[in-house]
Amino acid sequence: GQYDDKRCKCICPSISSVINTTNPSKERLNFISNVPPSN
Repeated sequence: GQYDDKRCKCICPSISSVINTTNPSKERLNFISNVPPSN
C-alpha cells in the first residue's frame, strides 16, 4: 500500500512539473483535450 502511494506521489508531481515548466497553460489544455479522443 505504501509503495503504490509513493509511486503515485512521485509520478503526479513529476508530470505536473514537466508540463508546467515545458509548456504554458494553453498547451497543457490542448494536450489534455487531445489525449481522450486520441486514446
